[in-house]
Amino acid sequence: MKTIVCPTDFSACANNAVVYANQLANKTQARLVLVHSTFVPDAMPYAGISVHAATSTYGEEMMYQDRLVNLCQELKKQNPNSLVAYATKVGYRPVTDEIAHVANTENADLIVMGTTGAHGLKEIVLGSNTADVIEISRRPLLVVPEQASFAPIKHIIFAADLTREHPANIALTVELATLFGAHISFLHVLREDNFMTGTTAKIEYSHRFSGIGYDKVSFHTQEDENIERGILTFGKTHKADLIVMVNHQQSFWRSVFSNSHTKEMAYHTTIPLLAIHD
Repeated sequence: MKTIVCPTDFSACANNAVVYANQLANKTQARLVLVHSTFVPDAMPYAGISVHAATSTYGEEMMYQDRLVNLCQELKKQNPNSLVAYATKVGYRPVTDEIAHVANTENADLIVMGTTGAHGLKEIVLGSNTADVIEISRRPLLVVPEQASFAPIKHIIFAADLTREHPANIALTVELATLFGAHISFLHVLREDNFMTGTTAKIEYSHRFSGIGYDKVSFHTQEDENIERGILTFGKTHKADLIVMVNHQQSFWRSVFSNSHTKEMAYHTTIPLLAIHD
């Protein structure tokens, strides 16, 4: 991992994601690019980034540039011996366009963003903003919940759709697992209409992912009519540090998060979610 892009509006939620991104950059020795957009359209709520309409002047752009530089200096103080190289970008585009633009021009390996609470998670998956970032940039996106704090990643859940998943989709997951020495639990949620049984799903897993070049893996199924709830239940029971999902298309996200909120959803506010484009 060479470059991480992280947007911020300097709010507590967004800056929590910045701290997380900084710790991850320190671990991977990646370059960290902090981004701020001076323009956010009305009526387009952005999870983790506050909403306001703004037109920027040169003076305002310089002010935000100074704030980003100061933020970088604070991050350096947290890790004085760090080899992380910092860069800052202030743009005038709508926030999703600016993030995608910077991620693409910087050839980012990862985008890290904040989100607020259970409602925020549903919005960040279904709403046009983050979905647009995924589609436009086609870069992996790490969503950091407001209450999450960085800790060494010991357990990763890779929530897979066995009818579609390909081993190439898990390269970043294996990279992170190798870096932290983490265990990867491959999870398939079984519903009543699923053609697979728990046994056949595990066999399919072992055939499909046996050649990924990483040994600390296990294969699991969770029976639940609600995919979201099944993932969260498994994550809570097995103390996940990171949940990984592949964004095949917008309809997949809708099928996962289209149901009404459940009380388990609140748990998801403490687990970062990594969305990978196929």
